Formats: sequence, C-alpha cells, structure tokens
Amino acid sequence: MLWFGGAVSPQILDDLYGVESPEELDVRMTKLPKLPTLLSTQLRNIITHLERLTGHSLPIIIVRQNMDGMEIEFANQLVEDSNNDALSYTDCECPRPKQC
Repeated sequence: MLWFGGAVSPQILDDLYGVESPEELDVRMTKLPKLPTLLSTQLRNIITHLERLTGHSLPIIIVRQNMDGMEIEFANQLVEDSNNDALSYTDCECPRPKQC
C-alpha cells in the first residue's frame, strides 16, 4: 500500500504517477507506471526485489488521506515498533514521572 497524505508534494506524485494532485490518481492501478524519474526507478527496483524474495507479484494499492475507504485498512496494518524495549513516544508523553 502506498499512502499519500493530503499535503503530499506534487513533485512526488509527478515522479511516481505523472499527476499533480491526489485527486488525479487512478486508485484502480496496481502497478507503478514506468516513468523516467529517479524516484520511480528506485521504488520499482525495491518492489521488484521484494517480489523476487516473496516469489509472487505485489500489487500496489493507492491510499489517499481522507479520500479512500482503504485508509481504514491501511491504518489497521500499522504496527508500532518495539524500539528495543525503550519507551514509545506515546509512553514518554503520558503524565507520569519523566524517564525520557
């Protein structure tokens, strides 16, 4: 899944999909277009590498902030890093004696 926030840079959208705003993205696309930009090439190379490791094709699902129902599914996929037993940001900000 590729999540695009509402304030995503138009340059990123142009480099990856050849569009200028999130509204112009075709959410039915499941592959990145082959554009002659560095970002497009790098991301396609990463996806190709992951596909080789897993042995199957990985569809790209576009998720746009406050525009798609897939945003809920995307949020459900997020997992907080254990951070090697250190306090998370939320734990650190909770009202208790400061340990950070």
